[in-house]
Amino acid sequence: MVTMTANSGANSGTRLRISALMAILSASTLIVVGQLFRWQVLGHRAFLALAEKEHQAEVVIRPHRGAIHDRNGFLLAADTFQYEVSASPPMISDPYTVADRLFPLLGMSRADTLAALNSDAPWVPLSRGVPQPQGETILRWDITGIQVEPRARRVYPEGTLAAHVLGFVNDNDKGFYGVEGYYDAMLRGVSGLRQGERDPFGYSIPIGPGQYVPPRDGKDLTLTIDRTAQYIVEKELADAVVGYQAENGTVVVLDPKSGAILAMASWPTYDPNRFTEVDSKLFADPAISEQ
Repeated sequence: MVTMTANSGANSGTRLRISALMAILSASTLIVVGQLFRWQVLGHRAFLALAEKEHQAEVVIRPHRGAIHDRNGFLLAADTFQYEVSASPPMISDPYTVADRLFPLLGMSRADTLAALNSDAPWVPLSRGVPQPQGETILRWDITGIQVEPRARRVYPEGTLAAHVLGFVNDNDKGFYGVEGYYDAMLRGVSGLRQGERDPFGYSIPIGPGQYVPPRDGKDLTLTIDRTAQYIVEKELADAVVGYQAENGTVVVLDPKSGAILAMASWPTYDPNRFTEVDSKLFADPAISEQ
């Protein structure tokens, strides 16, 4: 009788544990089914949109900024191109050979170039300011894993000439001071857009569904400034300021018949090609801002 009671108690305990385990498994199954229902039914659209977003690339296409000329057609400001070079190290099969070819054109040491190409990162920048001839050479090589993207750069071929009149453009194509700032919206144009699928490294897949909105280039601007008159005025002004030991000076030359400004010069001046290297106090045009 004692043995039968013990066996009966053991069986009862086993059944209790089995029932508890079944209850836990049933509850876990209900939780999993509930989560699957939430993800696949209730949240289907949200998760689908998120997945599509992960596979879509959106690239803003920068328009060509309008050029600036003097009254006779001489070029005072325009866009030129330099190149931004980057790499996807996992796609490069022979980083040593690629580094040997690239580093002289990138202005980098071989060690730094090789370290970047051997990186574990999916994407690494190499150089943002590669001149056009070198950039086009790398582009022609068509090295797998090396990306070469053109980037517009604003240049002022006359250097300091009419710097206060012109102003300058930063790396984001935003005009500041002078006519670059005042007519920025007209000169800058409207950006375009390219949308489409992207690969695991984040680059657009050329074949596939997508959308393309072309950019609208900026308009050119012709000033009343006469390049020759501007040069003579700036030279005479600089000589006069130095000769009379003045702190600064300003000269404005107008056409007496039309009132058109033929020259507008202030000293000291700066080179808009190198605006990041000078004191920002030089940017404002005293002929206008100090009147």
